[in-house]
Amino acid sequence: MTKHQRTDHQVPKDTVQLTMRKGEIEGIRKAPDPKHMDDLTGLRRSVYSDVNALVAAQLLEGRSPARVVHPTDGSWGVMASAMLRMHENIRCYEDADISNPVFEVNPPDLPPELARSRVDILENHGRICDIPAMVELAEIEIARLAGRPVDKSHFSEASRNTSWMDRMNQFSEDALDNAMDKLNRQISQGYGDDPVTAALFYQQFNELSWCKRNLEPSTPTPSFTVDDYESTSHAFGPGN
Repeated sequence: MTKHQRTDHQVPKDTVQLTMRKGEIEGIRKAPDPKHMDDLTGLRRSVYSDVNALVAAQLLEGRSPARVVHPTDGSWGVMASAMLRMHENIRCYEDADISNPVFEVNPPDLPPELARSRVDILENHGRICDIPAMVELAEIEIARLAGRPVDKSHFSEASRNTSWMDRMNQFSEDALDNAMDKLNRQISQGYGDDPVTAALFYQQFNELSWCKRNLEPSTPTPSFTVDDYESTSHAFGPGN
């Protein structure tokens, strides 16, 4: 049995305002906004003020906070801390032998649209061990919504020290084509029958495709393969 250890994360004392509809969070704000309250009049929404951030994190039920948190009013910082604290509180209930994150590392410069598609995978297949990755990916999305640089303090040391752009820029277009062809063959041959594995294959393909469309390869690497992509981008964990 995994021993439950104390961590440096403090129990969140901050509160947020939740807007709920049919039992699901629709919005998270740092403090009540009279105009926002007026906008909700007659819309059959329930508004709860002074909700402990840790409770709000639990009510997300695996959804990305980027879908509901206000990007600029300070609520995101509160929720990020609460989510990490929640992870520390409940990770002892997950078998350490199988608790491998779907995405071990999420580089801060991962393009937001690719961060969103990783989030989609975590929302469908994520577990307790994936909560820190959800925080990292949400930060990438929220930074874009807020029009600010990504705050690397929300990332693990491994993620902070990785650049997706630098890694992808070193590969030739032919190498990317070869890797994408290999992924297509793997998918068509049924290597992605498991839902998580299939989702990861498609995610890898999408990331390679984005790279081909948007980046200028600088150092040809003819021997580039799917395995090289995984190891150099540090993108994908062992999965479930």
